[in-house]
Amino acid sequence: MVVRTKSEIPKVIKVVIHHFLWYDFDALFIVTNAPGRSAFNKVERKMAPLSKELTGLILLHDHYGSHLNERSITIDADLEKKNFKFAGVTLAEIWSKMIVDKFLTIAEYIEPTKSELLKENLLSMDQKWCDVHLQTSQYLTQIVKCMDNMCCLKPRNSYLSVLTGRFLPPPLPIT
Repeated sequence: MVVRTKSEIPKVIKVVIHHFLWYDFDALFIVTNAPGRSAFNKVERKMAPLSKELTGLILLHDHYGSHLNERSITIDADLEKKNFKFAGVTLAEIWSKMIVDKFLTIAEYIEPTKSELLKENLLSMDQKWCDVHLQTSQYLTQIVKCMDNMCCLKPRNSYLSVLTGRFLPPPLPIT
């Protein structure tokens, strides 16, 4: 499935487009494992110790007081942010004490207003650009430079000469 409408581009893809443009990648691929296959995902296996460290930890949603009404609707956004920050700082403190595969773990809570990925700072492109450069499916998102010098800078590697169709083809069922 190729993304065709601007409303279909989720926030994650907007951030991916930002990184693609910011770092001038020739191609960028984001792969997701099929359901039930996460045990084979190296990244998820590396994160398992982080999850294990949280066993038994209870982070209250109302550490500084409840920001919710009786119907669980936020009535105090500032208090909600304060409670969220408490949870984020607590997790960062726990994870920063860990060593994973002989490497120190560095974790820090970043204030949303100080994030480098603020919505207004993201580099973005219009739907016409996405139609040419972006393909996404359930398990693979691809962003690839085009050969138009007025649009994209010259490729820095041989990827586009190896895969002349630019995008990785979908898997073919073989029986």
